[in-house]
Amino acid sequence: MNNEILNSIDIKNADEIIEKLESRAGNIPDRTLTRMKTAIEFFNLKPQKIVNIVGTNGKGTVSNAIFQTLKSFGLKVGMYTSPHLVNYTERIVDNDGEIDYSVFLKLVKYVSDHEDEIDCGDFTYFEVITLAAMIYFEMKNEDILVVEAGVGGRTDATKALESSILQVITSISIDHSDYLGDTIYKIAQNKSGIMNGTKTITLNTGDALKALSEEKEKTNTTLHSSCDFEFTVDGKIVEKEMIPVSGEFGVKFLAREIKINPKQFGVFRGENYALAFAAIVTILKELKIEYDNDKIVEALNTASWIGRTEVIGREPLTILDGAHNIDAIEKLFKSVSKINHKKLITVFAIMSRKDHEHIAPVVRKNSDILIVTTNNDSKALDPETLKKETSADYSFYNLKDALEKSKELADKDDTILIFGSLYLVGEILKLIK
Repeated sequence: MNNEILNSIDIKNADEIIEKLESRAGNIPDRTLTRMKTAIEFFNLKPQKIVNIVGTNGKGTVSNAIFQTLKSFGLKVGMYTSPHLVNYTERIVDNDGEIDYSVFLKLVKYVSDHEDEIDCGDFTYFEVITLAAMIYFEMKNEDILVVEAGVGGRTDATKALESSILQVITSISIDHSDYLGDTIYKIAQNKSGIMNGTKTITLNTGDALKALSEEKEKTNTTLHSSCDFEFTVDGKIVEKEMIPVSGEFGVKFLAREIKINPKQFGVFRGENYALAFAAIVTILKELKIEYDNDKIVEALNTASWIGRTEVIGREPLTILDGAHNIDAIEKLFKSVSKINHKKLITVFAIMSRKDHEHIAPVVRKNSDILIVTTNNDSKALDPETLKKETSADYSFYNLKDALEKSKELADKDDTILIFGSLYLVGEILKLIK
C-alpha cells in the first residue's frame, strides 16, 4: 500500500462502508488464524516489532502507558486497542494522534474489497480493523507497535502478527467464558497462546500462572513473574495489593527501580503500572536505547486512559468506569470505598452475554442507591430484568434519564459511580460532550 493507491480509494458511500463493517460483528465462522495469515501474505505486510498486550483487565491502561513512555524516547510508536468508546479512530493511534477518519474508511474498504481475491472466507469485524491498522502502521513506518488483543490469545487475530518481541499478560479473570472457558486456568491457557519463545511479563498468580508456566515450557519463552518484582510504599516492601489507590509508590523490576505517582485512581494501578514499567525496561534493552529514569517517571505519571476510573464531575464526585466482570467490579468498589462520601449512588448497565446473575448481588451490596439502565445497544441486558436481579431502586430505558436521576438524588458530598460496560462509557461520553 502506498499513498497513490490510498488516494484512489473512493469513500463517497461512507455509511455503506461502516454498515458492511458492522454487519460482520458477531459473525465468527471459525476461530483460526488462517484468514489473517493468508491476508498478511496477500497484502505483503512486512514484520514489525510488536509488543502484545493480552489479559482480562487493564489491557488498555497498560498499552497506553507503554505507548506514551516509548514516544517520550523519540520512537515512532503505533498503538492498536479495542473497543472504541465513541469513534473508530480511537483504535488506531500513533505519534501524530488518531488515524484520520477518511483514511480509516479507505483502509477498511481496501481490505474488504480484496476479500474475494484472498479467497479464505469472510473476514470478521475484528480481522478487518486489525488488517487496516497494520497496513496503516506499515505506511507510517513505525519503529514499534503496541498491540492489544481482542479476545483470548491463542487464536486472536493479533496472534497472526508473528514478529512479537514481548508479550505482557495483564490480570486474568472470568470473562468471555462461552469461548475462553469457565475457569481461570482454562482462560489463562487460551491467553498463554500469545507466547512465542521470546519474553513474557505477568503478575498473575495461582491457576493463571500455572497455565502460563506450562506454555513457557512448551514454547521456551522467558517468563518474568511476581518474583522479579518488588513494591514499596514509604520505603517499606509491600505486596502489590497494598499499593494505595492514590499517591506515590515504588516498583522494582530486576535491576531497575522507580517511584511513581500515576494520576489514575484505583487498587489496580500498582499492578498495571508495574507491568508497563517492566515492559518499558525490557523494550529499551531490546532496542539498545539508553535507560532514562526521569522520562519514564514523567510519562507514567501523566498517562491516562479514558473511561477507567475517570472523574467526569465534582460536587458530587462522578466517576466513570468500564468494569464489566466480577474481578474488575470488585476492585472498582474497593477503590471507591477509599473515598470519603456520604452515599454511593450507582448507575449500572451491562451486556446480556456477561455474567450478570453473579455480578448483580455484588453491585447491590456495594450501592446505597442503585439505578439500572441500558447503554442503547441491542445486546444490553433489559433494565427491567436487571432491576429484578439487582433489586435496584430505579430503572430507566433512557440513559440520559438515569444520569439525571442520579444527579437529582445526589448531595455534593455523595459519589456517583457509572459503570458496567465500555459501551456504556462511550454513550456517557457522548452525552456529556
